[in-house]
Amino acid sequence: MYISQENTLENYSNIIDKQNLKPSLYNSFVLSEDKEDLIGYNFLYKSIIKIPIEIFSDHEELLMYLTKKSGYEKVNLSLIPQEWLDSLYSTKFIIDSNIDELSLIKYHYFKNLFDSQTLNLTILPTLWCNLTCPYCFEYKKPISMSHKTQEMLLDWMRINFSQKKHIHISWFGGEPLLEKDTIIKLTKDIKRFCNEINATYSSSITTNGFYFDKEFQKLLPELSINNVQITLDGDKAAHDSLKKQISEEGSFDVIYKNIIDYCEQDLECKLSLRFNCTDSNYNSVKNLIDNFPESVKNKVSVFFRWVWSNEASGFKEFSSKLNEKEPFKELFNIYNYSNLIGLKTENPSNDSFGVYCEVDFLDQYNIDPLGNIYLCSHTFKDSEAIGSIYGGYDFINSKYIGDYARWYSINPFEDCECLKCKLLPTCFGGCRKSRFEGNRNCLEEKRSISLFTKNVIAEILNQQIYAHN
Repeated sequence: MYISQENTLENYSNIIDKQNLKPSLYNSFVLSEDKEDLIGYNFLYKSIIKIPIEIFSDHEELLMYLTKKSGYEKVNLSLIPQEWLDSLYSTKFIIDSNIDELSLIKYHYFKNLFDSQTLNLTILPTLWCNLTCPYCFEYKKPISMSHKTQEMLLDWMRINFSQKKHIHISWFGGEPLLEKDTIIKLTKDIKRFCNEINATYSSSITTNGFYFDKEFQKLLPELSINNVQITLDGDKAAHDSLKKQISEEGSFDVIYKNIIDYCEQDLECKLSLRFNCTDSNYNSVKNLIDNFPESVKNKVSVFFRWVWSNEASGFKEFSSKLNEKEPFKELFNIYNYSNLIGLKTENPSNDSFGVYCEVDFLDQYNIDPLGNIYLCSHTFKDSEAIGSIYGGYDFINSKYIGDYARWYSINPFEDCECLKCKLLPTCFGGCRKSRFEGNRNCLEEKRSISLFTKNVIAEILNQQIYAHN
């Protein structure tokens, strides 16, 4: 028997009311690679259980019951070995019948959404970039944040957010490291503000990695940057065909050297490598990770996403796999291979933060170089700005007050498709902007739940291994 908890399993025999139990709505079971066990994952409670297949051979209806198959709403639980009933109960694959799991999800959803203790700002020191990726979702502009706007940003924070207990800054762009001086100065100023109001501070950065050199890497502790995300587009040939410099030269060699330099240092900051997968570079990704030196394999976490068509790139299609029956299938193959060769993978669709995206928090704003305020980090079109830091206390433009209220009031709990979906505790209804615009943007993993279950289980077990090393 295996369960995800490290503690010795308590005996629940005396507290289980076998007449008043039901299976969780969010169970998923897959066959182990050696076909000797069934491994279960619960998407709500994030628990794992491994049960020898022989148990189900003797109690075939149990699996149907646990996965809510029609016609198996009730089984005689008295016939199930007590230790397995205890295990299923302790890991919440079987729960008390009076538990309303949807209410639990709603509670966590709204609690996280309206947590008023934290200010999350995504700051774009520039909307310009040194690379010309053809799939970029932003409308690039050669503008940078002036000293005046930096001063106004601090004033805006003092006027509106002096009661916060924590402030998190995500540095974004464009390419944020084109404006290192702005990042350094604003970090000092915001940290000083945090000291004034007795708040804690943290930050992260998303960069193409070209200017992520040793000199900047040494500043990470001082800047309190605890998470760096860099994007790669396959091996050198594939990457350079997509991520060209403005001069038309490739960018792979510089970015890859910066990654290796970072991994050879003893820095606490987490480095995540995102692989943007397209029809043209998919087969090259395995080639690149195969040739990672041990220093990189031991230091980074990786994840893989298909490139979506978007307005800024003219809705050009880069990944036809998104239109196939199981768009997650090919990504799962890379995740699985990465785990097998010892890489740490972290599928963002399995984050357990109680939200789908970083925009799913009250007081989460995106600030462009001109001080315009956005609710989402896509496009940065002028028409999508809801206000400005130059507005002081009344920073939301009056004509957008209704949109601002609706942004935070939309939720998946009036959507019948979401209410019956096993992945609701994972995606919480998906992209808020899509739902705001009247659409539902489901996870690619939804059409491959068994593969996603395997992916999640592998990542959790690998993370436990990393934690013990």
